[in-house]
Parts: sequence; structure tokens; C-alpha cells
Amino acid sequence: MGLKDVLTKELWKSPALLQWSEPWLFRILLRRDLWVRLSIVAAAWLAAVGVLLMLFSVNQNPPGISTALGLGLVGASPVALLLFGRVKHTSGSCQLRKDKLMWHSTSVGLLSIRGNWSEWNYHDIRKCEVIPSQRLGHRFSVMVVSGDGQHQMFGLPASVDLKKLASILAKNGVTPVAGKRAPVAYTQGLAPVWFGSLLAGLIVAGAGYGLNSKNASHPPPSAVPRFDPGQPEITGPAIVDSFPSSAEHTTQNQNNEPGDTKQAGESSSVSQGSPFAPGMPSDLFPGSPSSIIPGVTSTPSAPASAPASVATGTDSELLGGTGGVPFRTVSPDGNPVIGLQFRLGEWAGRGRVGGLTPLFDRPPAAVPNTVMAPVGYALGSIEVDASDLVNAVRPIFIKQNSDGTLN
Repeated sequence: MGLKDVLTKELWKSPALLQWSEPWLFRILLRRDLWVRLSIVAAAWLAAVGVLLMLFSVNQNPPGISTALGLGLVGASPVALLLFGRVKHTSGSCQLRKDKLMWHSTSVGLLSIRGNWSEWNYHDIRKCEVIPSQRLGHRFSVMVVSGDGQHQMFGLPASVDLKKLASILAKNGVTPVAGKRAPVAYTQGLAPVWFGSLLAGLIVAGAGYGLNSKNASHPPPSAVPRFDPGQPEITGPAIVDSFPSSAEHTTQNQNNEPGDTKQAGESSSVSQGSPFAPGMPSDLFPGSPSSIIPGVTSTPSAPASAPASVATGTDSELLGGTGGVPFRTVSPDGNPVIGLQFRLGEWAGRGRVGGLTPLFDRPPAAVPNTVMAPVGYALGSIEVDASDLVNAVRPIFIKQNSDGTLN
């Protein structure tokens, strides 16, 4: 039936002798299974929530339970429409015309909303029963008409005068009689499966809640963030990780020219870096200079004092407290740190700081991912915002005195 047919339907043209709207849910109330249907809908909702919580439990950053409760309504909606929205469950509107009884309702189909119509000519009605509310035990009455092997029930709210209804029908050749009960076809309800359906829904919801809670209380261990591939090359003096074990070797290392690096490495039997703790990788910062010079026999030794050109003082402690493997990156010429080259990564959807490399000289041109101190300043301290990973780093530059110390 198209829109034109609906607008031109006789229902909207001729005046009615009597018209009313059927009581809401009266067909389901007659079947006495309202709570069974509600329990099935609740079970479907709980089951949908449980499935969503199971899916959320494998997420690194799972949504909250409130999200699952809201989305669970989407899973329960088809079940609710099936149990409450079909044509045999919906209420409609009725009209008594001069020549016919008309009824219209709206129901839910498989993938659409449907309009339902029925017409009963008075001369086709063979039997008409009116069951009053007192016999039904409800606040509404019903009327059942039949003829030619068909029958249909109409709901009568308390506002409909039964005497007036009987008078109109009698004038049109239909004699209503008082019925004792509604036909079995309109009173047979669903099987009492509400307990089993609720139990099944609770089991699924409980399993999903348990998995979700376990994931929230035991988050997965953090992994190394993904760093940007490729680092810009910085021109200037080489950066050496060193822990000189003697003043003699320090003097030799400072006096060697770049071309004599290999010779100095071959003639020395002293380690250029401190020993690493058992089980710790030798290269803690990929891309930075190696802590051990290749070809040199590593001999564990305690860190000696810093070069004479570097001002003495209290060493800074690493984030997390004392302990671990001590390390220091210094300039061979004893220059102060005047800049930092940083590496960025991303983990759990947030930007992280992957590493810092000190700069002792200014590059001849601007280099990406670098922070340089103003002229006459040097790095004095670093503030770090970190949890399991480093979120942000703020270098603090301090003015230098004429003798090279920090003001």
C-alpha cells in the first residue's frame, strides 16, 4: 500500500459512528506472559553485554563497562521487537462505520515497519461476542467477531460504552452476545522460560565481566616504543662514551688525532667503557656511539675520576634511584653540553621520548629533532615526566661564568 492509498483510504474520509484506540499491550496481557517476555529481553541484553566485555578484554585500552551496557541495548532490540512488535501483539485503532467495522495498526516486519488493515462488512459477521472486563480480570473488555472461517479480536478500553456499541451493531444487523472467556488462540502465552533465559544471560555477562576485570587489574607489560626510522647526522667532534681507568690513558686519548684512533685502540689493553651488569644489553641506546671500542680487550675496572678539563662535582642520579649500570657521555675536550638531540616514538596512542644524545658543539646548520642552548648557556639539569615510559623531557639551560662553570 503506497502513500497515496493511505491518504485516500476510506478510513480518513467518512465520519465514524464510533471510534476508539485499543488498550496498549492488551493482547500480551491476555496471554499473561508479560514478565516472561521482559525476562527474555533482559537475558538478551545481558548476553550482549557479556559478549562485548569479552571482546573488550583483549583490548589494550578497553572501553568502560558503561559502554558495554549501552551497546548491549542494540543486541536486545531485535529480541524486543520480535516479542512485542509483531502484528499479533500490537494494538491499533477501530472504527464503526455505517456498513463495516474497520481496524488499523502498525507493526514491525523483518526489515521494515508495516501498516496493517482489516475490514469486516456487517453482513459477513456471523457471530459477535463481547467479553466484559469483569470476566477477563483486566481494566479492558474485548470483542471477538467471526465469519467465513475467520475471526478477529478487538480491544475495548474502559472509555467505550458497551451499550452504545451493542446498539450500533444491532442497528446494522449484528447481534452481540456476552461471552465468558476469550478464545484460547488469544490467551495462550509463551512457556515459562524466564528463569533459564535469565540464568544464561547472567552466566555470559558474568564471564565477560570477569575477563574484563582481569584485564584491567593485570595490564600487559609495556613494550619498547616505535621510534622514527633514520636519525639526522650531526657534524662536529665525535661523541665518545668513556670511563677512563687511568689518567695516563686519558691523556693519550685526548692527544690522539682522528687519524690515529685505530693505532691508539690497538696499543691499549684498557677498556674504554665500564662493564655492564649481567643480562643487560651492551647497546642501551641504538644509534649512539658504542660503549666498547671494537678490537680492545675489555677488562673490568672501577670508574676513575673525570678528565681534568671537566669541572668536578656530584654525579646526577638516573631516574628511578641509584643502582644499575653507571654511565657517562662526555666530550673528549671537556666541553659542556649545549644541546640535545632527541628521538621520539609512540606507544599506546601517545607520543613518547625514546632517547637523548648530548651535543657539545653547535651544528653549522639547523638539524631536526635538536634543542640548543642560547649562546653563553649550557645544560644544567633535566626535568623528566615519566611513568612506565618517558612522556616528556624539559632541559634547563644555565648561564656560564667566564671560567666555564655554571652560574
